[in-house]
Parts: sequence; C-alpha cells; structure tokens
Amino acid sequence: MASLTDVFTEKERTNWLKAWLAVDIAKSGLEHFVDKEAQIVHADIYKVVTSRFGTANINQVRDEIKKRHRYGNGSWNNASEKQWSSHAWEIAKCYFPPDGYSGNMSAHDTDFNGIINFMLNCLHFDSKFSFPITTGKQTTQAQCPLYKAREIVKAVRHSSQMKVTDADLQCYFTTLNDLLSDSRSLGADSGAQNAVVKLAQLEKDVLRLTTEEMIHFLKAVDTTLKQNLTDVADTSMTELRECRDLCLKKIEDYLETCKQDLSKQADMHKHDIDAHVNIHKSGIDDHTDKCKQDIDKHADKRIRVYNEQFSNFPFTETAYKHGCTEMLRLLTTFYKKALNYIITSPLNECIREKLGDIYMPPKVQLMTGNKWSFQKTGVHITKYKNMILTDGKLNEKIFIQGEAGTGKSTFIAKLAIDWCCITTQVTEQLQSDTITIADTATPTKGSTFFQDLKTLQLFKFVIVIKLRNSVKQLEISKMIKTQLIDLMYSSEEDREKANKLLNEIMKRERCLILLDGLDEWTDPGGGYLPTLAECHNQCIMLFTTRPWKLAEGKVFHSDINVLVNLDGVNEPMKLSKNIMSCIIDRNELENKYAEFKRYVREHNLNNLLLSPMMLSVIVCAFAEGMATKGSKCKLYCVLLESLLKKASSETRKFQDPPFPCFAETQYIQPNIEHVNRLAEAAFHLLFSNKRENSLVFGIEELQTYLGEEHIDVALKSGILSAINQASLLRSCPHFGSSIKAYKNS
Repeated sequence: MASLTDVFTEKERTNWLKAWLAVDIAKSGLEHFVDKEAQIVHADIYKVVTSRFGTANINQVRDEIKKRHRYGNGSWNNASEKQWSSHAWEIAKCYFPPDGYSGNMSAHDTDFNGIINFMLNCLHFDSKFSFPITTGKQTTQAQCPLYKAREIVKAVRHSSQMKVTDADLQCYFTTLNDLLSDSRSLGADSGAQNAVVKLAQLEKDVLRLTTEEMIHFLKAVDTTLKQNLTDVADTSMTELRECRDLCLKKIEDYLETCKQDLSKQADMHKHDIDAHVNIHKSGIDDHTDKCKQDIDKHADKRIRVYNEQFSNFPFTETAYKHGCTEMLRLLTTFYKKALNYIITSPLNECIREKLGDIYMPPKVQLMTGNKWSFQKTGVHITKYKNMILTDGKLNEKIFIQGEAGTGKSTFIAKLAIDWCCITTQVTEQLQSDTITIADTATPTKGSTFFQDLKTLQLFKFVIVIKLRNSVKQLEISKMIKTQLIDLMYSSEEDREKANKLLNEIMKRERCLILLDGLDEWTDPGGGYLPTLAECHNQCIMLFTTRPWKLAEGKVFHSDINVLVNLDGVNEPMKLSKNIMSCIIDRNELENKYAEFKRYVREHNLNNLLLSPMMLSVIVCAFAEGMATKGSKCKLYCVLLESLLKKASSETRKFQDPPFPCFAETQYIQPNIEHVNRLAEAAFHLLFSNKRENSLVFGIEELQTYLGEEHIDVALKSGILSAINQASLLRSCPHFGSSIKAYKNS
C-alpha cells in the first residue's frame, strides 16, 4: 500500500496532494449523478422540441439548449451537433467552459471543472440542490457549494507554490462534504455517499492506495503540472518553473520508488515459488525465523525498558493510532456514563433523568462587541457551526454566557454526547466500509435546533472540563489529567502513558475543549483564563460563564472570538411536559399537564419558566401538590433555596423559623445574614421611585446596602446579575436582579 505522506516531506505540499486527491474523489462521487441527469436533460429537450415542431432539427435543439443555459448561450465548440440526438453527453458539454472538452465522451473522462460547470450553468439543476444557484462570480456566492468547489480546483491547480495550509485543506474537505451530502439529491446517491466515506478516510489519513493507484494518480498530477505554465499568466514564471520542477522531481523520484516496489514484490512472489519447490528447506527456514523472532522480541523488550527509563521519545505512528483509537473508546464511554443524565430537581440531586428524554435546546443569541462592550444582536444561533465557525474559519475562543440555571452545563453535556454519537457512528462505518452517514445521531424530540452533528466531526477529540473542580489549577493539561485521565485509566503507568499520548494528540489533532463554569473558577496566581500550551495550537476553547464574570473586565475582548447569550428554553411548556412525564403516571399525564398550564397562566409564572432550573422547581412543586396545598411564598422559598445552593452546599434547618414558609428549608439558614441584607437592598433598589434605578443599578448604589461578601454570594448564587455598560475609559459593571419576575408576581 502507498501513502501520500511518503511523496513530500513538507506538510503543506502533502496537503496539496491531499487536496488533489479530495477533488478526484469528489469528482468520482458526482459521475453517476451527472450522467443520470444528463440523460434526463437530453430526453426532456427532445421531448419539448418534438411536441412543439413534430421533428427536431439542429437549430430548434440549439434554441432549447440556450433556454436552459443560465447565461443564455452554449459552448458550441465542445459539442458535435450531429451526435446531439444519440449522445446525451454531447448536449451536456454545451454547458461546460467555452472549449477544451470536444474529446470527452462521458462523465468519467471529464474533469471536475467540466462537471461542476455543467451543474452551475444548466438550469435543470436548480431543483436538484437545497441551496440556490444564482448568477455571478464566486466571491458573491459564498453560500453556494458549487461555486466554492470550482474555486477549490482553481486554487489547487494554479498554486504557484504547490502548497495548501491546514486551514484551507479543512475548508476544502468541508465544502466537498457539504456538496456531496446535499439533502435534495446527492444525499441519497450511493456514488456520492461512497465518496463522502472516502473523503473522511482521506481526512483522517486512513485511506490507503495500492501502488498502481498511486502511480496512476501521480501521473495525472504530473501531466497537469506540465500544462500549468500555460494556464497561469499572472504568476512569476521563474518562480513557478522552479517550484514546478522541484515537485516534478519529487513525484518522479517517488514514481521510480513505486516501480521498484512493484519489482521487489515480483521478486518476492518468485521467491515464494522457489520456496514452495524447495519445500524440504522449510524446516531450516522455520527454525531461522523462530530464532529471529526471539531476538526481535528481546530487542523490543530492551527498547521498551529504555523508553520507560528515558521518557523523551516519539510515538511510532502505529502506536499513536492505536492509542488514539483506545482513548476515543474510553472517552466516549466515559461521557455516555458521566454526562448522559441530568438532575431534574435542583434540591434533590438523586433524581436524574436521561438527557435525551427531557432535553430541549436553549434560545441562543449572538452578541456583537465594539471596543468596550458587547450587545445582543437579535440573531439567533440554531446550529453548532454558527458558533464554531465564522466565515468558514474556526473560532479559537468561544464564550457562552447565561444567568444561573439557564442550561449552560446541560448544553455542554448535550454537545459532548452528540460528538460521542457521531464519532462512534463514523468509526463503525470506517471499520465496516459502509456508506451511509446520518446527519443526526441523537435527534432531540420535536426540535430542529443544533442538529448539525456533522459539524462536530471537525474535532478528533472533545474534552469536557468542569472548572469548579479545578479552582487551584491554571494549566488545562493538568485539569484534563485530574478530571479525565485519572478516572479513565487505573494504574499510574497507564495514566502516565495516556497523559503523554494526549499531549501528542493536542499537538497534532484538532480538539474542542469545553470549559464549563468560568465564573466558578479562580486562579491563585491571579490569572483570568485557564492557559493552554502554545504547542497545542490545534485546540479550540469554548467557555461557559455567567455574565458577571465577563463584566469584571478581566477577560480581554480580544480573547473573545465569539460570544453568545443563553436566553432560556425555546419551548418551556414542552420541557415542562417532558419532565412531568418522568414523575407522573402516564394515564394521568394529559390531565395533569392541562392543570399545570392553567396554574402557570393564573399565577403569571411564564417568565420564570424560561430558566430550566426554575422551571424544574415549579414542575416538581406542582407534581407534589404545592400548587394547591402551599402558598406562593412557599414556592418562592424553594426557588430561593435552589439559587443559594449554587453559592454554598452547607445545609442547616431553622430551629425557630422566622416565617412559616422557612420551616422545611435547608439552604436559607446558613445564608440568613446574606438573605436579610439582600432583602433590604431589594426593598430600597427594586422599589425605588426613580424608574431608571428600579431594575439596574451601579456598584456605588449596591455598596450602600451590601458588603463585598454579600455581593459575591448574590452573584455566585444568581440572585444578582452583572453586565458591562459601554465605556471607553474604564470597565463599568452594572447590576440587576436575575429574578426580577418576582417583583411582578
């Protein structure tokens, strides 16, 4: 078997060859589709002409071809008019570039550019894709995969340096995958889906070519390179010749190596025949081989001992790939156990339900920043790629902010589980060589939000870190060891090896690191963000936090590539029913759900239901009969307890409760001083006669009633929220009640 990595030593030149092969694979995936559609276009043209005129002459057919051309003309130099009636591909060539295709008789012997232009220029294909194909240059059609695919061919064929960066190569794979997976027609085409699988194998460096296939491929590249000088007019001819000659020499050298390999293989076969003829010598040969194996085993053992003593050694490719596979298996298994269940009762962590049974996606809104603040844009994010990518490029640092209980941690868990599902699915298909890849592995009931699981295939690994469990650590690599490696591997030896492997993975592979709860993390050294080693520059970081953490002004705006805000649940009543279905008998569910909707409407609780945490409190309280037996104050006590629990896990009951509704509470008594001070501040600030101060207030006003400790508890619990007001001179946090709905209840 042959590998592209053996041709060039420079990675970007290898990327260039991979781009060539990716285009070749994509072209093979389109051949069956365009050939079939060419037959349909041919039949339809002759059907229209004959129904209108009785017979079909060349001029009438020509007019009908022009009507179906996006630009109202045809490339007549390519086609033989005499063969129009009998050969569908001759009509297809009328939609190709102006000339150069007269000798191409089928889709198979037509290049990628010709096939793409057929689909771009023939109006027949408007109904064959889910995206619009409109007139104009590619630069104005950024969303059309056909235009983008054509630009890939131009970029690769006319590259003066014969190099492609990692980022560009990733974009090429994404564009070709999007085209071949289009839901309208190609998604169900077996040839296209076979190409999708091969592209995935090529991207992951697991696609292997036979020596003969490699020779054929490189000869095709060689031929195109030799023609390249006449195709590129704007490039320095001297530079192009030097670069071309260098690439040609390396390709020719490798071709010679391939030929020598074939010759060696022939000699090996001859040797096998000789060995069979001289079978009586086999006993001696077997004994020799056994001795050699014993020596090799002993040598390998000594090498392993040496490596264990002197740990600064590189991974072999075989060991690296095996280690990656095993770590992927352990990580996906670990996530499916640790993240697949969520707490449905904020005050009772023993009550958990499966994530997929009750999950509803949140409202996610894009925020835009200027030099001093971030503002909501009104643009709602409904796909992973809208957060992870901007203009086709990966965002290095992504921030998701939301108030207490808005579902940030649950969103992170769902993202990780989605990655597990799509990763497991692709791995199984690559092993079994199947060709169907579903876009959604774990569909959310009744929702179309964040179903683009293929976006998560951009990442070899997704790493989940809970920052509240690493408050004394600054380096992300140490957090990963503590929270993942030490839990997935049993012995210290295995953990040390896994830690070294992960370090190598984070150098080589694109990873998504999910850091949940920045507001719950503090670095003893005064750092404002956990740090990632510079050599791990393939990794993308996604943080979740409450708004007050960013309002502190310690996170530089230049570190925030994308900021989105969680505004609550998209469909709170559906989530309410999902939770109720887990705690109420199925026969009573519909009646109870109808009663619950009346209860919410009569008590004006709709605003509170936007928070998943508050929603679950209200649903659980309703299910236990608090709606009919308890007062509204008792319900608010449960909500207050749920918030205070986030600031402190200390519990204690009142011996002599100041109010009847405090009698059964556990989290209020340890925080009663904070509650009293916050109540006093709320009275003066929320019920102020100055309307502009009734909901938002500055730090000076807040400090009139609260000390630093009280403010800290209020922020950590989620009772208070903070945002940064626009100011060019200094950071100006302003505060407000995150549960201001109470005021109107």
